[in-house]
Amino acid sequence: MRLLKRQFENWLKTKPPTEIVGHHRNCHTCPIGNFYYEASGGCEVAIFSDDRPGGYVIDRGYIRTRAPAWAEDFMFNVDSDDNGQISAGRALEVLAGGF
Repeated sequence: MRLLKRQFENWLKTKPPTEIVGHHRNCHTCPIGNFYYEASGGCEVAIFSDDRPGGYVIDRGYIRTRAPAWAEDFMFNVDSDDNGQISAGRALEVLAGGF
């Protein structure tokens, strides 16, 4: 499954704005990890930072791929947030560039 910004944004919009859609600095329950889980029908992914600054890798168990630039920006800003949880509304703000 390719990680497309529009699909992720649409997924966030299906959630109530206050619903927690993920946690920062958690390789399994970040918002993009939870999106993958729901979109794939229950397959977990791990998302982690690689050795390069700002780089994120999506590990689906059988293949590792580098996250697209928009997803790296999103994950970096989510991980930089002091709050441990992120709501759908806040995730949409971050996705739109409202850090």
